[in-house]
Amino acid sequence: MVEDQLGKEVNGYLKDKRVLITTHNQQIASDAHAQLYELRPLCPEESWMPFLKKTFPTASTSPVVCLVEFEGMGNEIIKKCKGLPLAIVVSGGLLSRKEKSKSSWEKILKSMEWKSKSRPQLMLGNCCFEL
Repeated sequence: MVEDQLGKEVNGYLKDKRVLITTHNQQIASDAHAQLYELRPLCPEESWMPFLKKTFPTASTSPVVCLVEFEGMGNEIIKKCKGLPLAIVVSGGLLSRKEKSKSSWEKILKSMEWKSKSRPQLMLGNCCFEL
């Protein structure tokens, strides 16, 4: 009753407008009669450049040169991000503010460890608080 009226009001307002709905639940998108676009996580190769650009934003040379000593840990951090673009760029951006030392990066990597195993969606929040 009330929901039907609200639905009519919303549909009237949204006529000739575009709405982007993001959800993990396909039923929600289905109920909205929306066109579905399934996004896939980035592979490690696709994750690398956004991570480097965020981690070393002021590098006068290629960020790839800057990361030689951190490459292994950088790859591990990218793996912990599970291909999620937001996690990748936030992790890189926050690392850009940290000291560029192996001990600093190891500390961050260790803080990402336990969250990514149990509930990956909590990993980013934990990483942000750590940084």
